[in-house]
Amino acid sequence: MSSTIAFLESVGRDAALRHATSAQLAAAMRREQIVPELHAAILGHGSVQIGEYLGVKEKIFCLNFPKKAPMKAPAKPAKAPAKAPAKKPAKKPAKKPSKKAAPSKRVVH
Repeated sequence: MSSTIAFLESVGRDAALRHATSAQLAAAMRREQIVPELHAAILGHGSVQIGEYLGVKEKIFCLNFPKKAPMKAPAKPAKAPAKAPAKKPAKKPAKKPSKKAAPSKRVVH
């Protein structure tokens, strides 16, 4: 049983074994003298069969949740850079008084 656990640990540590073909895994199991009954379970990802062989009686689940950071107000979206004011059309010059003679004021006596 300890050789089976050691083999499964080595498969998890070694990327070459983790991504190995079935033939490569079978050869590695023969080298490590894994019980032949487990070959099919390991090659077929039979976790139930492996658990039965190892004597697993209960399933234990472990979940890790990161500590929540304090809530912050959502960041305000960045404002677009201010655009240069649009150029206003040139003002028309004010009408100049005509050079006609101004009406004279009459003085009445």
